[in-house]
Amino acid sequence: DRMSLRDNSITGAIPTQLGKLTAMTGALWLHSNAISSTIPTELRLLSKVTSLRIDHNKLHGKLPTQIGRMTKLSLLHLQNNSLCEDIPDQVATLSSSNPEQFSDKSNWNIDTGNAIGTLCCEAAPDAYSCAPTPPPSTLPTPSPTATHLPTTNPAHLPANPPTDLIYAT
Repeated sequence: DRMSLRDNSITGAIPTQLGKLTAMTGALWLHSNAISSTIPTELRLLSKVTSLRIDHNKLHGKLPTQIGRMTKLSLLHLQNNSLCEDIPDQVATLSSSNPEQFSDKSNWNIDTGNAIGTLCCEAAPDAYSCAPTPPPSTLPTPSPTATHLPTTNPAHLPANPPTDLIYAT
């Protein structure tokens, strides 16, 4: 049971609808195309897939943590894309929790040709910004409420107020 669309000059994004192929138990191979998108989180729904090859494309951004839910994987190839940031723990756990599946190191290739460990904004500054989010230009104006605090007229204050009370003027 395999879907192989490799070497077909496919462009655009990986369709999120692939996540609906939940009965697929073999391989999903989309490698060696010109796919240019992030990796859709919907691929996590392919929990029975044993081989995922989306290498040699133009994928960018962070590797989704949800890929770690693909616990049947025995082959994961993501190399030669433009992926960045760190490999999420959920994904790294796949290789350590399934040592027999990934005993052949050629079955696990994520970082070759990617910018793993580099902030996305440094790896692809045209697509991602490292700038902090600017503060709002103006503070929001409080909306009027139905209840208002009474104002205190200093003429109505006692001549010798108790020392343990504070009056606002």
